[in-house]
Amino acid sequence: SLQEEQTNQASVKMSGLPSKATTTPLVAEIFEKIFATQLEKHDYEEVLEEHDNTYEKVPAKLDEKIYVIAKQDSSTDYIIGLLEYVYREDNKLMAHISLLTHGIHTVLSSTSEVKELFLLNKCINIYCYDIIKIINVKYINPCENKMQRNYLNCEKSGTCFYTFKLNEEFSRFETLDNSDIAFDKKKIKQKCSNCIKEHLKIKSKTPQVLDFIEEYNGIYYFKNFNLCNEEYKIGNFENDEDIDETIYPEYYRTKNSKHSYNELTVDPYDIGEITGIYVKNNDRTNVNITVRLMYRPEKIAFRNDHKNDDMNMVFWSEDTFDVNCLIIVGKCYVANIMNIRDPVTWSAQGPDRFYFKYGYNSYTKKIISEYSLSCDAKLTGNEVAVEYNYDYVNENKKQFIPLYKKISPLKGMDLFAGCGGFSKGLENSGSVMTKWAVEIEHNAAKAFKLNNTDAIVFNDDCNKLLKLVLSGKRTNDKNQKIPERGEVDIIFGGPPCQGFSGMNRFSYTEKSMRLNALSATFLSYINFYKPKFLLMENVKNYVTYDGGNFLSSTIKCLLQMGYQISFGILQGANFGIPQNRRRLIIMGAAPGETLPFYPKPKHVFHKKYSGLDIKFGDKMYKTNCEYEESAPMRAVTIYDAISDLPIISNGANNDILEYQNQPITSYQKSMRYPNKQYSNSILTEHICKLISPLMEGRLSLLFFGLDWRYLPNIQVELSDGTITQILKYNHYDQKNGNSPDGAFRGVCNCVTTCLKECKSTKKQNNTLIPYSVSHTANNNNNWAGVVGKLNFDGIFPTITQNTDPLGKQGTVFHPEQSRITSVRECGRAQGFDDEFTFYGPINAKHSQIGNAVSPLMAKAIGEEIVKAVINKSEK
Repeated sequence: SLQEEQTNQASVKMSGLPSKATTTPLVAEIFEKIFATQLEKHDYEEVLEEHDNTYEKVPAKLDEKIYVIAKQDSSTDYIIGLLEYVYREDNKLMAHISLLTHGIHTVLSSTSEVKELFLLNKCINIYCYDIIKIINVKYINPCENKMQRNYLNCEKSGTCFYTFKLNEEFSRFETLDNSDIAFDKKKIKQKCSNCIKEHLKIKSKTPQVLDFIEEYNGIYYFKNFNLCNEEYKIGNFENDEDIDETIYPEYYRTKNSKHSYNELTVDPYDIGEITGIYVKNNDRTNVNITVRLMYRPEKIAFRNDHKNDDMNMVFWSEDTFDVNCLIIVGKCYVANIMNIRDPVTWSAQGPDRFYFKYGYNSYTKKIISEYSLSCDAKLTGNEVAVEYNYDYVNENKKQFIPLYKKISPLKGMDLFAGCGGFSKGLENSGSVMTKWAVEIEHNAAKAFKLNNTDAIVFNDDCNKLLKLVLSGKRTNDKNQKIPERGEVDIIFGGPPCQGFSGMNRFSYTEKSMRLNALSATFLSYINFYKPKFLLMENVKNYVTYDGGNFLSSTIKCLLQMGYQISFGILQGANFGIPQNRRRLIIMGAAPGETLPFYPKPKHVFHKKYSGLDIKFGDKMYKTNCEYEESAPMRAVTIYDAISDLPIISNGANNDILEYQNQPITSYQKSMRYPNKQYSNSILTEHICKLISPLMEGRLSLLFFGLDWRYLPNIQVELSDGTITQILKYNHYDQKNGNSPDGAFRGVCNCVTTCLKECKSTKKQNNTLIPYSVSHTANNNNNWAGVVGKLNFDGIFPTITQNTDPLGKQGTVFHPEQSRITSVRECGRAQGFDDEFTFYGPINAKHSQIGNAVSPLMAKAIGEEIVKAVINKSEK
């Protein structure tokens, strides 16, 4: 009932400050220096002592291994190593050692334990006389219940210890495998596990031709070859005016700070069919291939409707070219549309799938109809062998196209769940079924429940719920069953990011600090439930907050719980959303599980916003993603996302409309028919905020892609009959000088004195050029994008909870209609399909969308979790 709903809402309504963080002892010990006053004092030691060991056992056989301190060459720095074997070379006794590094030289930095080491995937040879001494190093199994106490005992006794191996390049902390742990007393002059892995890595990158066909004029032809652990064969596809400043006085600012959300992205990878494999002079390490090119729709110049083509549609051609096989970045799968039932369904069933219906003749510049295609083209994608004169050609048309593999979904708990974007994406990947969610904000919790009817949604303060959990309670005050230890397979969530966000100028206030401390609460849920996997999402500034100490403490905390950990930045646009959205993702896997990798980009994006490397101290960290320069598909644009939605007016509030058009682009099809079934004709939540007559007047004078800097300083009559005022520039601008005709450029004396913060209360009202924006532009990147119109050919800026045209993310106006973008349009920008329901007043709905994890990015992460689970089962 409405009364019950109001009661529930009142019960979780926050006071002026968020509650103090409830934490486990381990988390409190690590974070108490950062959050001296934001952590609640408690003692839950007893309930944690009873914690059952839920990890799978990892073997430990390191008792007889020898660890040494040595000097390397002329360096004054000492190295620590695990002695693998000794041997003689040129009458000198040599030692081969696997390197270890101290925690202070990792991302843990100063938060690492004094005696904590990490085994690296590096090894070197040294002279035995460079060994200074043998040291005592203890391996601590991450599965042990008292791992933290073992750490403490090592610290007290002065013994060095390690638990994890570290891949420095990809910032992955992993448990040791059998090759790292095995001890062989007879190991003499043989390769260590690092050498073996490096040898296999190099070997995989060296092409190996297979199945010789014939030799002709010194050229040797083969059926197939191996490269990077992938077999390629013939028939496979593989993935190269002058402006008057008296009227436009702010235009000069556009030269110094471009608003580049509309700039072109890089091209996606070329797609081609391998039609020949050969080497010259029998040099089998230098493999060349002949490739038949598939044309992307946007590369056929005279086709004006290419924006409406599916992103994974290509055009068959007879154009071929020869290249070295090393330019191949991966395998893809192409089919004639006649050989698949439905391109949308077929494309969604497996990775890297493309199809064609027509061909393209690059000489005549004409499209070839489906009926005029060659036999080769018509049979592409057909899994039935074709009768040709040569046996090896018969095999060419047999395509074994992989499907996405399935697992029994992990039972998930979504913390700080919001409306459920993270859950939506993970569930769509088949990796997770969300059983429990925790969300304090009433409208968001209601939205989550509407979209996840079978989940238990705790509309509660996560700290309050954690107190019940740590106290051993089975239900909360609403009689909802609290999950027990061992029930939860995966915990995921995005603790509030406002305190870390670069858009927050007050990140060290008590409120922001308490919000930041909720990350410690998140870690405490992990500490108690010990799930198999964990995912933590936050803004990229989480990495640099407090000089990086916060990230270091987070990783240290998880490592001390026994988790394998990896961290990296992902760009949401790489996974199909038309939006610039970079997010930190921390992934964890319990001992015995396989730590997932980060997903490869599926879509290209602008290089400026694709910088995903993390600089921490003097080191650069990156994810394992192999696609750095491009990706299989083009970027998704605003046109792709919203051009099919009905025209609405400023302030439209009709919550239910009918679609006026059929979906045009592949993105629109996925949004309208997310389950590959035709929905009804009803469109919901295509509503927008009402803007003032003054803002309407500004908007009417801007073309798509422009912002406040292109507004004229003139008088116009507004829709309410009032006349705007001309903005007066009466002050010399110390930074920008005067205009070419000598006119002042400052609206306040602070630009003359170069004050960073102006306390003047004077302002000019009712001007087309916003006084407040011009007043503060010098210290805010000229407010690029504020009062901005979107461009159909571009992408959205980062979607936030506030669609204010005068806010930092002020590009919020529709490209062609005089209004703010609607709730449904913002939802599509985040990757929410049209079936997804939001809840509450319009501001609450925008907040739910802006705070969410993009479902499309979450789905890509979930697909990697599926691979990790399958990888473990196949070992």
